[in-house]
Amino acid sequence: MFSRLKRDTGPRARGHGGASASSAPAGAPASLSVIAADTSISGDIGGNGEIRIEGEVRGSIVAARVAVVEGGYVSGSIFAEFLRVEGTVEGPVEAMCVTIARGAHVLGNVTHNTLTIEPGATVNGRRPWRPPNFLDGRRPWGEPLLADGRKP
Repeated sequence: MFSRLKRDTGPRARGHGGASASSAPAGAPASLSVIAADTSISGDIGGNGEIRIEGEVRGSIVAARVAVVEGGYVSGSIFAEFLRVEGTVEGPVEAMCVTIARGAHVLGNVTHNTLTIEPGATVNGRRPWRPPNFLDGRRPWGEPLLADGRKP
C-alpha cells in the first residue's frame, strides 16, 4: 500500500511532510495532507480538507482541494471543489474550479465549471463544462467552499 521511493534527509524527513490529517474548527480552512515526494501510494484517498500530491498516487482522490505539484503523479480519478495541476494526472478529473499550470500534463477528461489552462500545459481529453451546481449533493465534504477553503 505505502512504499518509500528513496531516503530523504531534508525537511520532509524531519517531520515536515508525509500524510497527515487533523480536524479544523468550524469555519476555518480545513486540514492539509501531503503525500511527500518520496512516497508512493496504491489505493484511494479521501478527505474534507486539502490534499497535496508531491509523490505518486495510483488510485482515486476525493477532497475539497487537491494540488498535484510539479513532480507529482496521479494515475486515477480526482473529484474536488478546487484542483490545481502542476505535475501529471492520468485519469478523469471532476472539479468546480480547475487550473492546469504551465508544464503540467493531464491525460483524461476534465469536467469543470471554471477551467484555466496556462500556456505550455498539455491536456489530452475532453473538457466538458458544467453549471455551477453540478457538484450539489455529491460533495463528501458538505457545502460548497469559498476559494480560501472556508465554508460560506
